[in-house]
Amino acid sequence: TDAAINPGNSGGALIDTTGRLIGINTAILSSGGGSEGIGFAIPVSLVQQVSAALARNGRVARGYLGVSTQPNQRGGRGALIAAVQRGGPAERAGITPGDVVVRLGDREIAQPSDLTAATIELEPGQRVAVTVQRNGRRETKDVELGRRPPMQRQPAGRR
Repeated sequence: TDAAINPGNSGGALIDTTGRLIGINTAILSSGGGSEGIGFAIPVSLVQQVSAALARNGRVARGYLGVSTQPNQRGGRGALIAAVQRGGPAERAGITPGDVVVRLGDREIAQPSDLTAATIELEPGQRVAVTVQRNGRRETKDVELGRRPPMQRQPAGRR
């Protein structure tokens, strides 16, 4: 947003000119350290999803595909699968490195960030159709999303 966000405003409401809540202020990118610059806010739709999950379950659970991605090196749209977690949801569904994800459910995937955003909006255990391009052909895989495994701490010196 280009709305001024001052130090201490994080967590405050971002409203439009009619007074509707459209987001929650989170940060500002400013060269001078003041309120000028680019402001960042969490969209109200995401705030509502998180609030509902917290009220329903006491925590937020996000879907997990178990892949590492990179931009499609072949010049097209989609998220190129660089690696697949052994035994993870994608591997169990038959998704392999080199596949290019072009659709997840009803969402078109133009770049890796689209895949991440679409996946975390879903919940663990939810089934979703994932369309990949492989060897010039499209294939649709039925994936049961998992729960992201906990991060493992790296011993000092191995980072």
